[in-house]
Amino acid sequence: MTAIFDDLAHLPHRLFSMLGVTGSWIVLILFLINMRSWPFGWHARLFNRAFRLLLQSLWFDFTHVLQPAEQRRALKQAWWESMSPIGVNPLDEVSVYKTWAGPDDCDYNLHLSNSSYAKSFDVARVGAAIKYFPTYVRTGGGLVVGATHFSFLREIPALSKYEVHVSIATWDEKWLYLVARFVTFPKNGKSKAGKRARPPPIGTVTTPLSSDAESGAHPPPAALLAALAAESAPHNAVLHCVGIAHIVLKQGRVTVPPALGLACEGFSGDGRTVHMQHVREIVGKKGGLGELRKFMRGGWREVDENKRWWEDALGGAVEERRVKNLEVIGLVRKGLEGARFMK
Repeated sequence: MTAIFDDLAHLPHRLFSMLGVTGSWIVLILFLINMRSWPFGWHARLFNRAFRLLLQSLWFDFTHVLQPAEQRRALKQAWWESMSPIGVNPLDEVSVYKTWAGPDDCDYNLHLSNSSYAKSFDVARVGAAIKYFPTYVRTGGGLVVGATHFSFLREIPALSKYEVHVSIATWDEKWLYLVARFVTFPKNGKSKAGKRARPPPIGTVTTPLSSDAESGAHPPPAALLAALAAESAPHNAVLHCVGIAHIVLKQGRVTVPPALGLACEGFSGDGRTVHMQHVREIVGKKGGLGELRKFMRGGWREVDENKRWWEDALGGAVEERRVKNLEVIGLVRKGLEGARFMK
């Protein structure tokens, strides 16, 4: 056994001796440029934002440890609320994840591989969850993916910098739908292929729906995905891919209505913040976040249907856009999931 460990200890030296100086440098460089694929490399990227938030929370607790408990709890709640999207329209928020097409993410055509889009979407989705649902995450809630759909419009060349813009498209009684737009920002307003920085209009949300209404046919899911994303494409951006994730909010095994989760974060349809008073009353009770967790895990069902403040918080113009986008998402989901029954 000792001889085996001795051989393993001398293995790197023997390997470098065999490769020589030039070969050793090549191996070392390849090892370093593929560092994002090292063991736990993807996990580090996935939980980076969550880990930073945890450190900030611990540092806040440390710097206020000498203050009275009640005052410390009030300050901590105010600190968390400062990161919450209070009074913001949930359909207007965008979470941005910046990354690049590394060698380990690309295929033999020197383009970002199909699987790498899903990997980047996972990282971007976790960042979006923390940005949109800081209070919900604190209560131990999880955002579970039920399905993901992609529509590839054009390739992302190797070594290119790109961004994943994640936004809330719509929701229903159970599902929250996130849209991810993979975009690049070429220098001088031109892509490497010499095309316009922003692609020609792919259509609008209403165009594909109305154009096929007379024939009774539904537009293809890819066109709907592209249309939904094109309306919100950043200025001077090249749109490469569109993805939709179907998310369900879970507290343990209990499904939390998306409208409740959004309202508890402070999202609003008209900039009002009065509904946050309901959240503060729940958190302010003895038990703090524990009470809010109980409320989300089923306590909301005890509230009279005519007094469900979280539904009123997201009315007006938000409701109109939500319904409109839900129609598009519904057709996309129906078309793609219909493949289950194809023979």
